[in-house]
Amino acid sequence: MENELFFPWVFWYSCLPKNTSKQEVTRKYQLELVPLATVTTIQEFASAYSYLRKPTEMKPNWNLAFFKDQIKPMWEYFPDGGCFLQRLKRCSETNQVWEDLLVECARGGLGEDVQGVMVSAKSKEVLLQVWVSQHNFAIFKQIEKALGTEGNWMFKYHSESMRDMSTTKNARPVNS
Repeated sequence: MENELFFPWVFWYSCLPKNTSKQEVTRKYQLELVPLATVTTIQEFASAYSYLRKPTEMKPNWNLAFFKDQIKPMWEYFPDGGCFLQRLKRCSETNQVWEDLLVECARGGLGEDVQGVMVSAKSKEVLLQVWVSQHNFAIFKQIEKALGTEGNWMFKYHSESMRDMSTTKNARPVNS
């Protein structure tokens, strides 16, 4: 018997070349964004996940996203929303935090306002992101509770990201 998820979800992959100009970011990102698998059951989720690289195995500039079906991991899809983000060192604990985040997202444990999660590999760290349709401190508390971790989380509105073409630049600390 298959166990249905609350929503269909899509795994996405992208790799934006490092030397992309700010004027070209959106266009090139759209071209580089590839859907890997759509999952509707726990079994499909587990199967698709088993083929994916862990954050510590990803090359710099690789992005892996897990979003509700019909929503691309692009700021333009919900400009009134934003994302909670956290920088983590490349280590085995980071892989576990990412897996926990994915599972909570898939099972609906982070709430309906969460549209997806993303991990972006950098040379010495990874950036975890939880994309939401609106900023709501209660959502952040759900994220902390689900992961069982506190940390140096930040928040940034997508409208600001579209303006400065960066997810992290000028992100503000979240006070828990």
